[in-house]
Amino acid sequence: MRQKNQVFSDVSAMLSILFGGMHGAVAGRLSIYEARAALEMIMAVYAAHLSGGRVSFPLKERRHPLGSLP
Repeated sequence: MRQKNQVFSDVSAMLSILFGGMHGAVAGRLSIYEARAALEMIMAVYAAHLSGGRVSFPLKERRHPLGSLP
């Protein structure tokens, strides 16, 4: 299991890319696997909100949570 500070660093890099584009030290840091994990974290935020509780990783439902809205 990765260290908490490494997870924090990955999430911080993901947020920097999302809100500021790929600039400086962040550019080119994320592999496709890390990008997929970041996307899963984003989807988990939606899934947790819609379910009203916690979700576990890996997500059991692989479709985007907003796709299941009526």
